[in-house]
Amino acid sequence: MELITSRPLSTVPLSPVDVFNSVSYPTLMFLYRQGLDVTRLKEALRTVLAEVPDVAGRLIKRDGQYCIAWNDAGVGFDVIDVNTAMPDYGFANPTVEAPPLSSLPNPAKIVNADLPLCRFQVTRFRCSAAILTMHISHVLCDGFGRGWFLARWARICRGAPALPPMDVDRNTLIRIAELYDKVGGANAFKMMRAGELKKQFEAFHRGPFSLKALRVSAAELTALRDKTIVGLKGERISRQDVLVAKVWRTLALAQPDPSPGKLFLVQDFRRNAEFGLGEHYFGNAVTTTSLDHDAADIAQQPLGILAQRIRTNTIKALSFERIAADLAFQWRHATVDGASLAVPKEWVDFPKNQLGINNFSRFPLSELDFGTGAPFWVFGNLWASGRSVTIFPLIRPDDPGYAVYINIPEDHLRSLLPIIADDPFFHTD
Repeated sequence: MELITSRPLSTVPLSPVDVFNSVSYPTLMFLYRQGLDVTRLKEALRTVLAEVPDVAGRLIKRDGQYCIAWNDAGVGFDVIDVNTAMPDYGFANPTVEAPPLSSLPNPAKIVNADLPLCRFQVTRFRCSAAILTMHISHVLCDGFGRGWFLARWARICRGAPALPPMDVDRNTLIRIAELYDKVGGANAFKMMRAGELKKQFEAFHRGPFSLKALRVSAAELTALRDKTIVGLKGERISRQDVLVAKVWRTLALAQPDPSPGKLFLVQDFRRNAEFGLGEHYFGNAVTTTSLDHDAADIAQQPLGILAQRIRTNTIKALSFERIAADLAFQWRHATVDGASLAVPKEWVDFPKNQLGINNFSRFPLSELDFGTGAPFWVFGNLWASGRSVTIFPLIRPDDPGYAVYINIPEDHLRSLLPIIADDPFFHTD
């Protein structure tokens, strides 16, 4: 494994959101039909690492607190050549099994100068197609931070005009956590050991599950939103509110178990101007909120009412008051070394019918052109998380839209298949 470096700088502490997300290690795979120029990739990567030094750093402990050392220790970069053609991936075959990454321990919570926080791998096939894999510790950033890092790298690689500089100042959220007086969340959080939380997640998301990929047309989504908002009063709902509501209600119609549960929504707060982060903040700036899930009630609700519930929940979830209070509580009550986390109590005892929706509709997928065109397909280990839905943009010349990856228990999927077969909104091609 080659190490790609940039230049040494200094050290930055982790924000409360970084610490909370440090128990996972996401992988994203981007599939290209026309291959990738490895030499140009490496040259451009050195440039972007100088601008975003967190990625080339290492996890260290200073004064009992986890930090990222901007020490330019480098990111891992592997190239693997496969003497076969790339399989025909798509909606009929949504999963990807690329050759495994070089075997290294998960560096999250491991203070070891030899462990990269991020690794890349280019898998080249006999047919000239290629897969770019990004394997990154969540302690560095969330999905949107990953997206804009990759977009910046791609623009440099293909010689396109640069994007605005990425914001790498993690102290912004730390200052809010330290200065905010109204420490909220005392009744909403429970302290848990990081290892205990990870085991609970793994146990809950253990299968058997089945993955189904669906396509949603951008034009048809706009038409559905325009139809849905007729006669509605109150907050104006977006296309994404309608899409999440449509997926939620469709899954409720197919739910074989009528017992109540929770819908968990991952929300990105970097665009809330009160936090001063901006769209290109490199770090973790997401929160999770929930809505009560009663399948029988949801199945009967008009789509517009469900979309308004989601919009109202989103406004409340992304308010400065709510997030600042949570940051303050997590900052003051977690152990200094991050071994214990302030966890929302509703996560502690997962309801059987929990459903999580991760909406990455703003992920800059079309920007990930390294000189040979944008990826035609993307896959990640988040897709494989049970009882979850992941929404991702889809690059399609005839009708751009969204891919909806649904991973649910097998009996739930069996009930779902005839419903989506009769619903022209969801496509399987």
